[in-house]
Amino acid sequence: MDYSSDRNDRCRIFEYTHKGVRSLLLENELIAVTVLIDKGSNIYKIMHKGSDTDFLWKSPGGLRDPSRHIPSAQNPLGSFLDFYEGGWQECLPGGGPFSYLGADIGLHGEACLLPWDFHVVRDSAECISVALKCDTIRFPFRIEKTISLKSGSMIVSFDEKVTNTGGVQIEFMWGHHPALGKPFLNGNCRIDIPAKEYIAAGRDFSPGSNVRPNTKGIWPVCDGIDGNKIDFSIIPDEFAGTGDLMFLNGLEEGWFAVTDEEKELGVGMRWDTEIFPYIWYWMVARGVDDYPWYGATYNIALEPWSSIPSTFAEAQKQGTTLKLGGGEALTTHYKLIVYEGIKRVRRITEEGIVESD
Repeated sequence: MDYSSDRNDRCRIFEYTHKGVRSLLLENELIAVTVLIDKGSNIYKIMHKGSDTDFLWKSPGGLRDPSRHIPSAQNPLGSFLDFYEGGWQECLPGGGPFSYLGADIGLHGEACLLPWDFHVVRDSAECISVALKCDTIRFPFRIEKTISLKSGSMIVSFDEKVTNTGGVQIEFMWGHHPALGKPFLNGNCRIDIPAKEYIAAGRDFSPGSNVRPNTKGIWPVCDGIDGNKIDFSIIPDEFAGTGDLMFLNGLEEGWFAVTDEEKELGVGMRWDTEIFPYIWYWMVARGVDDYPWYGATYNIALEPWSSIPSTFAEAQKQGTTLKLGGGEALTTHYKLIVYEGIKRVRRITEEGIVESD
């Protein structure tokens, strides 16, 4: 029997099936969040009700039920891109594909592809809270995550724990991959991040890279491929023909905000920099012409990560991977924040309060 709150106002929870994938809708008077229980606990929608705006990007392929599709050939990257619906993924235990202690792991790890269990912790008009759990298959990890939403609030709170259920020390990477897109994303959007440094990826990321590859400098004004300076806090037009990947370092605090200055509407995150001290900046404005985008996508992902760069071997060399001994656990807390009536963000506090200039 699908779970359903006995209310049609304030906070409520609804379990349902969307395109064959079991999902949860968590909502209150102001926002609605869709969680894909059968696929990674991925956040599929973040809806601002007042403006009818979903902040999250949807990939051209859309949501696919993995049980109803057979890939034509094995992809060395793994299955992530074949079944990537957009939205927000939990990336564990890695970023790029890698092998470790005999286990082969595909792009963005296991957690975002596996079904999760859930149970309702609280279901009242004032507050809803659900607990989710997943045991990864190729790594000995148990992931436990609680999502909470209060009445009258546009802050979604996450409490998370990762436990090494094995008996040996495990080295890994951990990240969150929220991708923003239309109808929210447009050339009126601006990014605020308290980072000090950018490190550009190599030229092999995309022929449409707008930032000079393998360079570093002071964020947000970066060295452009043509020798000019480019302010990467300004979202380009959809048809700019660019595609960029860089890593942001030296975070004064763990937060980002993306604001449509014209509509005065935005979305952000606040997190723990002890576990996620970096941001991966992935921006595509129809500038990636090969698989799986074929020049048809417009999105930005600002991803809190434990490690840089994106490959496990290089992250090991740079000493940015995480380590958990047998039976040890890591806990963290982060927030999703929707806000309105603000053009630029000066800070998002630990409580999720958005401070403007």
